[in-house]
Amino acid sequence: MLSCEGIALTDLNPYIPTSPQGVGGYGSNGFIYEIEKVRKSTIDNQLVCISGWCFSGDFAEISEIRCITEEDESVGNYGMKRSELMTFGEKITIAHSGFDLSIPMIGSSVQFTLEVKKMNSNSWFSFVEGILVEVTTLKVGSRLCKAINGYSYRVNHGFNFQLDEPEKYKSNGNNTRLRGWCFSIDNAKIINIRAKTGDKLIESRYLIERRELDYMFKVQNNILHSGFELLFNISRGSTLITIEAQMENTKWVTVIHLCLCKPLLFGKTTIIHE
Repeated sequence: MLSCEGIALTDLNPYIPTSPQGVGGYGSNGFIYEIEKVRKSTIDNQLVCISGWCFSGDFAEISEIRCITEEDESVGNYGMKRSELMTFGEKITIAHSGFDLSIPMIGSSVQFTLEVKKMNSNSWFSFVEGILVEVTTLKVGSRLCKAINGYSYRVNHGFNFQLDEPEKYKSNGNNTRLRGWCFSIDNAKIINIRAKTGDKLIESRYLIERRELDYMFKVQNNILHSGFELLFNISRGSTLITIEAQMENTKWVTVIHLCLCKPLLFGKTTIIHE
């Protein structure tokens, strides 16, 4: 689902998208979680750092988090403040549900299980399993790939996703065109892509052919025709944007939050990812 600095996080199970706005997923044993970042440690190249958040659906207080692999067990840091999660409910167990931990990775891949312990309990409860993979070992036909057109891809909430560099729309200098591609890693059908900015909805052109993806992913029609194009009329400065995908069941799911930054005077419009 996520990749950074040569490490891919794949095959998260379970991960059933939940509200609000598609943020987070249901894990095992009644927990709600999200893994947001994965990177190699700057201190030890054989350690992979993972960060995210997790809380219990019954709002029970969590005291510890750990990672279990076939070779090792490592305890992480739990209880970091995550105020943005208060949309799930005004509970202190939600607002302080952030975590980070390190996983030893000796070979090219490692299977892991994340577990938490509730306060005043001696039992550990698993909430997700997954696999960490060296991106360089992923071959053509894999569901994940290191880069496309020289830029790292972005995977969020079960999607493979990439944005091209924004460009000024030639027929109207006030408009900014954003192109990219997006498809579901579990082959779930996407009907359409749209963007939200403030109280406005921007519809896209979707199902545009992206022939270059043939070289990086297994040839499937939903991948080959996963391109989209959005046209924004944005003011100078920063504009917050949410990109969403409409699934076959008509539900709109958040793919990514980003910021389009248009210079006050001269220069190119740039993108800042969440």
